[in-house]
Amino acid sequence: MSPLITSSGNPRIVAVRKLRQKKHRVQQDRFLMEGLQLVARALDQRADETWKPHIVPQELFYCPEQLVSAMAEELVARFEAAGGRTIEVGPTVLESLVNREMNQGLVATFARAALAWSLDDVLVPFPEDEPSLLLLLDGVQYPGNLGTLLRTADAVGCHAVLQHGASADATDPIALRGSMGSVFAVRHVVASCLETLRDSAYQLVGAEAIAEESLWEGNALQGDTVLCLGNEAHGLSPEVQSILNRCVALPMQLGVDSLNVAVAGGVLMYEWKRRNARG
Repeated sequence: MSPLITSSGNPRIVAVRKLRQKKHRVQQDRFLMEGLQLVARALDQRADETWKPHIVPQELFYCPEQLVSAMAEELVARFEAAGGRTIEVGPTVLESLVNREMNQGLVATFARAALAWSLDDVLVPFPEDEPSLLLLLDGVQYPGNLGTLLRTADAVGCHAVLQHGASADATDPIALRGSMGSVFAVRHVVASCLETLRDSAYQLVGAEAIAEESLWEGNALQGDTVLCLGNEAHGLSPEVQSILNRCVALPMQLGVDSLNVAVAGGVLMYEWKRRNARG
């Protein structure tokens, strides 16, 4: 445990505050997370040996008088036991690090690059009776949408989320809150993957509002599937469109031209789950 930090101008505290910006998350190779549920989910997931190398605790800053529960106090001990460093700070220092509406007495940093998986990690053979779903996000830019999609992917048992193009950062504070910790449960790939996916055994299905094929027709989401969702404003890029096997649209009432990408993704992922449910 480090000595108490009482100044918000302490260089270590200043560096942590900068983690709200992506460029500093990249430079420092770490990200900031607040909320007891999120920190607990991360530490819980480390019990899975396949996840342990991807969830690397670094520093936890806490203010004893602001810890809101016995769970918060336990998390401080668990973080240190997991190899992270715990640092006591004064009340004003912690308040400078948190969203004041969410102050639960602590914030934590984790290694950023370690959180990513390689494409080889996720393109593994599956038993024939266990279809696999991958979600490809093509230029999804809003962190809130990304967080919601990660959470839904976790709920339906999606094997991995792949990001292509200029996309939101999964370690953005808004994305982390939206995912409710699912960023620590769904494998996340940010490497180039289109050529590999094109040559894989997965069917590649794009979602477009103007597609001629309705989701309710045919078997577009049957079996091993890569579901491709596009940018909020422009849809799927030409690069992704070029590798698709088919494209489907969600039926909508006249006068409605599109859905929020996180809503559409949720409907499509659950339709895949319904169609491929065993029994």
